[in-house]
Amino acid sequence: MITGVAEVNSEKKMAPCEKSIADFCRLCAVEAKNGVVIYSSEGVNLCLEEKIIQCLRIEVRTDVTYALYL
Repeated sequence: MITGVAEVNSEKKMAPCEKSIADFCRLCAVEAKNGVVIYSSEGVNLCLEEKIIQCLRIEVRTDVTYALYL
């Protein structure tokens, strides 16, 4: 059986995802167990928003539902 798939009445249906998008790094999509929140005091001290915008040309905003961890 394929991981994450359950058989119901001979049909394959996806099991509900137990992880939130906020559990993953916003840049590389790897699970961010010890990530830094972009807008936390540590993230602000590291100038993460500015570095992301300048170096990666990725738009960073506080009003989105994307993961905030790096």
